[in-house]
Amino acid sequence: MAVTSDSASQVKQFIYDELDLRSEHQHAEETFCWDDETAEKAERSYRDFLWVCYNFAVGETTMTWVSLLADKMGHVHLQDPGKFVGDCERIFGKGKVLLHDPLWTERRVAESDCDLAKHHYTELGLAVPGDLRKICIWAVVGN
Repeated sequence: MAVTSDSASQVKQFIYDELDLRSEHQHAEETFCWDDETAEKAERSYRDFLWVCYNFAVGETTMTWVSLLADKMGHVHLQDPGKFVGDCERIFGKGKVLLHDPLWTERRVAESDCDLAKHHYTELGLAVPGDLRKICIWAVVGN
């Protein structure tokens, strides 16, 4: 179930209105040879993903299906560890970070996890990304 509280509305405002991803946006355009429209879509996808993670990827719960564009933007965000950790703490709480674990060939993710990810997006009133892929595991963890 999605988180509902005043703090959730503050976090949502931070994710969508205050989180500064300008340098990540520019870096993603250069790294992936994206035009501005693609970078905008990736940034929006990443912001949606952060909101889904705030609501659902806590404790032992992980997000195993991520939008390809959101994943790429997340990789760019990770390239500035200090900013990434600071942004994560603003979203998930002091001492919490969004952990990224790439899936290697010996690890598998169930198709039912895709249905769960779609349900999470739908429950929050977000469009389900058309490019969901089981390429990484993301989880909110304490450090």
